[in-house]
Amino acid sequence: MTIGSGAVVASTDSSSPSYKLVAAGTTGQVIGSYKFRATNESINLAKLGLSITNTASSSSADLINVTVWDGATQVAGAQTFTGTNTTATSTLTLVNPSGVVITKDVDKILTIKADLANIGSSESSTSSGHYLAIDYLNGEGTGVESGATKYTTGS
Repeated sequence: MTIGSGAVVASTDSSSPSYKLVAAGTTGQVIGSYKFRATNESINLAKLGLSITNTASSSSADLINVTVWDGATQVAGAQTFTGTNTTATSTLTLVNPSGVVITKDVDKILTIKADLANIGSSESSTSSGHYLAIDYLNGEGTGVESGATKYTTGS
């Protein structure tokens, strides 16, 4: 008997905010929600790549840190985008050393939250009115049954 190879697909969840106004200096702002779905076997998702995608009007200076949540549970420690870096990889092992379990054929929603910088002449962010977008970039995990490394697909 041959069992199909496990895979995990990511997509923007319908609960992800498309646009909202937020104040500088606030914490825990929901920036995005992403849906993951594993097929053929469950996947332990251990890494999640994120990207600042609206670099024309925002930068890493607008962010204090970024965290990843599975419901009410924080699954990745504070991730910072430093300097001119527009990408970062979060390690999802804060709660489970194997990562976040994406159960086969069940949707898993991960939420991205950000703490925003204050604005001022002596602050890291010096002007207001920025559009900030942090998007899913990539992911990596391990098949629960196969033990094979799996990379997420989708957008």
